[in-house]
Amino acid sequence: MQEFYTDELTMDTQETISSETSKWRRMMWYVLGGLMLSSVTFNFLGLGYILPMVGLLLQWIGFRQLQRETIWFRVCWVCTSVRIVFAVVTLSLNATIWHTVIVQLPIYVAAAWGNAILMFAIVVCFWLGMREIRSRLPELIVNRAAGYLVVWYAVFVLLGIMQYSGFLLLVLIVLYLVIFYKLFRLSARIDEVGYTVQDVPVRVPDVWFSGIICMILALGIGCGYVFFDQYPMEWRAISAEEQSAKEHDAVYAHLKALGVEEYVLRDLSAEDLQQCKDAIRVHTQKEHEIAGWNAPNKLVTLHATHVAVELPSEDDNVKWRIIHHFQWSEPLDCYGTEGLKLWPTYVDHNNRPAWGKIGEMTGQGLYQAGEQSYCAPYYSIDTEQYQTVDFFRGQQVRNDVFARFSYPSGGELYRGYVTYATEQHEHMYIDSWVNYAHQTTKVQYPVQSAADYMKASSFRSGGAFSYHQKALQLYLPELDETETES
Repeated sequence: MQEFYTDELTMDTQETISSETSKWRRMMWYVLGGLMLSSVTFNFLGLGYILPMVGLLLQWIGFRQLQRETIWFRVCWVCTSVRIVFAVVTLSLNATIWHTVIVQLPIYVAAAWGNAILMFAIVVCFWLGMREIRSRLPELIVNRAAGYLVVWYAVFVLLGIMQYSGFLLLVLIVLYLVIFYKLFRLSARIDEVGYTVQDVPVRVPDVWFSGIICMILALGIGCGYVFFDQYPMEWRAISAEEQSAKEHDAVYAHLKALGVEEYVLRDLSAEDLQQCKDAIRVHTQKEHEIAGWNAPNKLVTLHATHVAVELPSEDDNVKWRIIHHFQWSEPLDCYGTEGLKLWPTYVDHNNRPAWGKIGEMTGQGLYQAGEQSYCAPYYSIDTEQYQTVDFFRGQQVRNDVFARFSYPSGGELYRGYVTYATEQHEHMYIDSWVNYAHQTTKVQYPVQSAADYMKASSFRSGGAFSYHQKALQLYLPELDETETES
């Protein structure tokens, strides 16, 4: 039973009470300030990650000193400890290119739900703890702000599940500030009536604990930047015998005679080269740089060569193989992640099923190290579904082909290609787009891969990436007329 004192105390006893009651107020400032900061979201200068972490540390310090006052505050301290572990893991994962994949794993989703439940449990236990403290006081204090805070969080979570974004959110912000004002008044009033806090012996001082957490977090983020910033690629050396066999292949010679650039042919894999067997005609379109109104003016440029190869078909539908080849003009400024987003000609851009898909898209990355060439399949090249927000059309679900890959440092002539087959049904226009995102700096948080960057926005450059876009656009009747005249 907590002991309370009256005005007939001696001077020495009053000084002791003043020291103990000031500790209560100080710890409550930690708890209330931590609760506020852990709920704050600012999407600039990293404050959306820093302030909630600081808030958790403040809560931990406050509840640790108050854990002997009531079992509810001890539960708050344990829940806050678990939430700090989850926050450290999450913030460390954000420094890797894998965090967008990990957050979709069932184990992480379950942990995230558990973290949200613990956050609400802390608020409920805080309310129960404050109610128990008030019941011990020598005088009645009417202040139900802690209970209102529980109701506020319940309404806020419900609106979040409903994805509500109306005027009621502004009302909630005002009520949030009013509730915490009353909570600070309540803690001050409890201090004024002479409530004393039991001493809690600690082995690790608060400053040391905060410093240890910061060191662990810095180590986790640093490891993410250093060891988990690239895709694992299966690079292999291209032997002279392999390259010579390809250059002496009949398909190689035939495509070269039809006008395909030799640097494109040399980079094709043996399998992709054979897919162009018995080619009828080709059209080559060179771009000195995959760039547009949204690409930065940089010395390191990305050259592109697009090739359309007409192939024999067993029916009336004309068959084509499209090759998009790209090559950087200089060594790269950053070796992180690269990404391609393809809009092949068989994608229905204008609600017209004019082209059909044949097989899957293939390709590989290549680079040079001295006299030796290296190649590797892309880390992945798949159709991925994602949501995007368009200014005119609103939220949309898209299905685009993405190629994810990384280049090693210390090389030169970084290049690659993608290729696919398509079947002409009605339309006479080949319209095949290639979008390239290149990581220009390692300084970004949370870390995005180049492909994830393109999912977030299709028409911007800046931050940690440059964005390049160009298309192979060919009107087939004009091609026929040109060949007839020649």
